[in-house]
Amino acid sequence: SFLPAIWVAVCVLIPTGMYGQGLDQPEERTYRFNVLSWKSTIRDIHFRDGDGEEFSLFVPNGSPSKVFEYRGIGPIVFYRYDGVDDMGEPIERPVAVYRPATAAPRLLLFVPDTTNRAERYRLLPIDYDPDSIPDGSYRFLNLAQAPIFVKFGSDTFQVDPRGAYTEQSDPVASKGVDVAIAMQQSDSSQDVKVVYSSSWTLKAGRSAFVFVTNEQGMPGNVDVKRVYF
Repeated sequence: SFLPAIWVAVCVLIPTGMYGQGLDQPEERTYRFNVLSWKSTIRDIHFRDGDGEEFSLFVPNGSPSKVFEYRGIGPIVFYRYDGVDDMGEPIERPVAVYRPATAAPRLLLFVPDTTNRAERYRLLPIDYDPDSIPDGSYRFLNLAQAPIFVKFGSDTFQVDPRGAYTEQSDPVASKGVDVAIAMQQSDSSQDVKVVYSSSWTLKAGRSAFVFVTNEQGMPGNVDVKRVYF
């Protein structure tokens, strides 16, 4: 279980005339990101950069999108058009917000927010720089709230909650690999149960993200999503 953390910010306001200078202005930065949908393809989403220029977003669910670029202070608000107001102006309805913590490239995973009655998405920013990832890399990302234990061919490893692990495959040596995923069922490290088993075809020259989650709340079950790039 996770205990909520409460952050309290205390600001001391000093008259600018006292030292002859004002507060530093936030610095504009350039952020680059790709997008990917956890479920089905998402259309008709837009965002504006710091200058107000609008960009349209197509969020695929098969492989990461092209690179998008935002220059400004942030956050980046993704929205849909939802009719017009009394003045006839289009209404921009926010569906997701990205608050960059770094200027490094990120893959934004759009996950439906089932806690919200309106159609909104949670964004999971993932470290993503394809040029630095060797071919044949399988990066397991555990989005569940319990450790998972993975048997990938002859190798076995653990991925902590919200953690990641990269396994290197050799498609030239083997066209396929048996994969099994077990999940810890309780606080006891001995209470582990196999929740997924399959044989995967290894694709030469391509790498993959493997997302594992049990957010559907079904005991003894996980969702596994492979995304090749």
